Formats: sequence, C-alpha cells, structure tokens
Amino acid sequence: VATPPVVTPSVVTPLAIAVALPSAAPPPTQTPAATELPSLPVLVTPQQAAIADLTRARENVAAADFPEPKTVASLTVMTPSKPGTPVGTARPGAGVIDAFDSAAQRTEPSWYLQDDGVVPYFRNLPLASIDKAELTTMLNDRKTYKAQLFAPATALLEANPALADLPPCVQGQEVDSGTCVINEALQTILLKKMAAEGHQTVDTHASLPAIGRKRALVIGLNSYADKRIPQLASALPDAMAIGDAFSSRLGYAVTRLENPTKAQIMQALHRIALDMAPADSVVIYFAGHGDMVEKTGEGYWIPADARADDPSGWISNADVSRSLARIKARQVAMISDSCYSGTFAREQTVQSGPEHTAANAEAYLRKRTVTVMTSGSDEPVADTGKRGHSVFAWNLMEQINQLDNWSAGTSVFATVRVEVERALPQSPQYGASLSAGHETGGDFLFERRDRIQ
Repeated sequence: VATPPVVTPSVVTPLAIAVALPSAAPPPTQTPAATELPSLPVLVTPQQAAIADLTRARENVAAADFPEPKTVASLTVMTPSKPGTPVGTARPGAGVIDAFDSAAQRTEPSWYLQDDGVVPYFRNLPLASIDKAELTTMLNDRKTYKAQLFAPATALLEANPALADLPPCVQGQEVDSGTCVINEALQTILLKKMAAEGHQTVDTHASLPAIGRKRALVIGLNSYADKRIPQLASALPDAMAIGDAFSSRLGYAVTRLENPTKAQIMQALHRIALDMAPADSVVIYFAGHGDMVEKTGEGYWIPADARADDPSGWISNADVSRSLARIKARQVAMISDSCYSGTFAREQTVQSGPEHTAANAEAYLRKRTVTVMTSGSDEPVADTGKRGHSVFAWNLMEQINQLDNWSAGTSVFATVRVEVERALPQSPQYGASLSAGHETGGDFLFERRDRIQ
C-alpha cells in the first residue's frame, strides 16, 4: 500500500492572539482524509476480528505508538466460512449497500463497516434503501463495535474520570501550547496585556447591530492516526460547509481545523477566549467521533491523534465546558455533531422565548448565553445520509440559508430536530451550559449579516 502524502491541519490564527502569544510548536503530521479513492472490494470482516485483522493497517504507524490492544486475544471471534470474501464493491466511505440482498448478509459487520485494505471506514447511511428499524440496527451495531474498540479506555475512565482532563495553565507561554486549560486568573493577566492593541472592525449590514464581532471555530475529523478507529466520510466536509454558511450568511470570521490534534483544538479555544469581548458572538462546531462512559455519564471528543486504548488523548466535556466559560462574549453557542453529544445539553433545557422584536432581541443580548445544540441525545448518531452530509448538518445549513433577519436558537433548533427525527432514530438536543456561565432566560441569536472583520 502506498504511503499517502503527509499534510498538516489548516489552522487560521487570529492576528491579535498571534501578536500577544508566542507561536505554537509545529503540529505533528497526520494522515490526510481520503477523498478520492478507487473502488475496492468490501470484505466480510467479523465484528470482533475486525480490530485484530486490521493489524496490517498499522504497517505505516510505529508499533510503539499504537500497540495491539491487550484485550483483543480474549474477544470472542465469529469467523465466516470464507474470511475476506468480496461481497460488493464500494469506494471507502461511499456506503454502497446494493450488494446486500439478504437479511443474513445484513447481520455481518461488513453491512456497516468496510475495509479499503488499510483502514476501516464506517459506511454512509443508505436512507433511501433501508427503513428506520434497519437504521436503528445499523447504528446500534456501530455502537457495539465502538464500545468493544474503546473498552480498555473506558475501563480507565471508569476508574479515573479525570484522566482526559488537562492541567491548568500556569504561565502565559503555556496557553498557546494547547496542553493545559486557561484559568480565569491567568486570562485576566493576559487580557490586560492585550487591552492596548484593540480590535479592528469594518462597517457591515447587521440585522442586530448590538452584536459586535463574530467568530466561529469549526472542527472536522475524518482521519485518525490510530487506524483501529474507523475513519469517517462526511464529518470534515460537514464542518467546512457549516463554516462556509456561517461566513457567507451570518458574517462570522471562521477558523477551520481539519483533522486537528487535541493540542490544536485546545489552542484554538484558548485563542478565542483571549480575543472576544462581551458584545461579541462565538460559535464552536465539532464533527467527528465522540464517546461516553455510561458508568459516569461523562462524554468525550476523539481528536485525530487520540488512541483507542488511551483516554488521556481524548478531550473531555469538562475541559470543553471550562474553555467555553473563559470566553467573554455574551453570545456563545456550541454545536456538536457526534455520538453521545447530548451529554453537553443536560444541564438545563432552553425554552422558547417571546416573539421576535427588536426589544426582545435587546433583552436576549443583555444576558450571558451559552447554549448547546447537539445532533443526538445519549446515543450513537448518524454521520452521513443527506447528499454527502449528515442529516443534522444538512438541515442546520438549510435553516441558516433561509434566515432573512434573525432568529432565536430555539426556533432554528425546533425545525432541525423535526427533520432529523423524521429521517433518523436519533433525537437532537438543545440546552444551556450553566457551568459555562449561561443565565436563565438567555438564548443564542442566529443573525443574518453580510460580513464582519
């Protein structure tokens, strides 16, 4: 198998932060997302043996970096009569299901998982060819597969739920490393040093002029360095398309992270925390793998450099919430399109507010708002299914594109939820993060704006 070229994630650095803080160390190289791959045979891979059989995928990864999980040997392996028998042809990530003609074949892992000869991929969801009951089965099969894959890491997190949490930053030069979490005291010191720089703005056509600058951070993860983790097909395109919609329709300056590491994600969150003022608006969008430890109820994002068996490289909901708390903007929204993302929205439900008037918009904007919109509840969610995008991302973009003036997040979410639940066995959630400083009665406002700097 030819080794693909090495690329680094795209990270757009806000100028003010680049001046105030030292440059981060060059990010580690990563395997780029597979975009145009040839048609390859889909292999009938047993559910448990899929992890062990993909040892060859790690020929391009140092054994010391990603050792075989110790638990694989104890797994029960159900071997088909002819392992590796081609049962259909599909481009990795394309999700062609037509080759499966019998119910028996649809019980095989190759129904929801495919192997391009190097790495496993989750198939796209064929919404037009299978019903909701079959979709539920497919998503539950994925859930079981991931639970077995992440079992060693889950056991460690059950014993120590804080294993993925980062330590607090102690000195200013640590903030831009992404290896710690900025705290309020250090943030206050850094903000005083940056106060003299000010912020450059330009005239815009704004539906709500009371909203100042607008910044969005979009994070998309298709590719994972640990090839035991199934690669995704649409998480990265979803994030990039969402970023385009927030930029062109809502006037956000967008920072795009393509297949970023844990440090790069935390670095970007810190830079936003040090850049935004109370009148500003911030959106954080994440698409990629997520996981939840049922025993503790804690959720996690899985970054590109994470290992399946070591949760210290994961990003905890707790660290994300702490990062959101440091953002000074009164308008903050976190949107997560990943499995078990509903764990973010459990603190408080956001109720629909009064009618859309200028006076009511001003009332919303006086409150500190930190809302969370997620593609599902405490459940696995579909990463594909609507014209190359997840059903959730597609419908969110539709609502953004149809916005004429401004709308409260509850209204935007209500339509998105109806459309997602109509197509899929998953329930999007909309809540508030009290731990990040949300004030009861607040809501995030989606505002039409031509451009802002």
